[in-house]
Amino acid sequence: PLSWAYAGISPTETTEEPKITTPLLKRVTSVVDAMNKTLAYLGTVEGDAAQQQAEDLSVYRDMLVEVLCDFGVTSFAPEPGDRFESGRHTLAMPRTLTGDPEKRGVIIEVLSPGYELSGSVLDLAYVRAYTYKKGFVEPEQQSDKDDEQAGA
Repeated sequence: PLSWAYAGISPTETTEEPKITTPLLKRVTSVVDAMNKTLAYLGTVEGDAAQQQAEDLSVYRDMLVEVLCDFGVTSFAPEPGDRFESGRHTLAMPRTLTGDPEKRGVIIEVLSPGYELSGSVLDLAYVRAYTYKKGFVEPEQQSDKDDEQAGA
């Protein structure tokens, strides 16, 4: 059963709406984020059962998103090519390495949006971005080097 402590609020705060609303909305955005990740996984699984589970789950996710919107929560998602911001994004694993320092922190893909309320981030956007590693040679660059060496 849901307890006040689990929701991150104390029963004495329930008479003041702002003190209960923000922690509760943070929890709901976390559930929506988990649903988005599960839907992404189900999209990789073959079979009618997985497809039906994904359809059912997306209905429930959409219902929760509607509740969030009713409370003024908005979603945000960076665009591929934007820079990673630690206060707005969380980095997906495994990391995508690059040897190009110009690509450090450049977002490659948005896996799920973030959510904010009145300018305050409730849940970070989940993204894949480049991580710089000095001396790292990207696979396509390595195959070009191999081709050059073979032709020499």
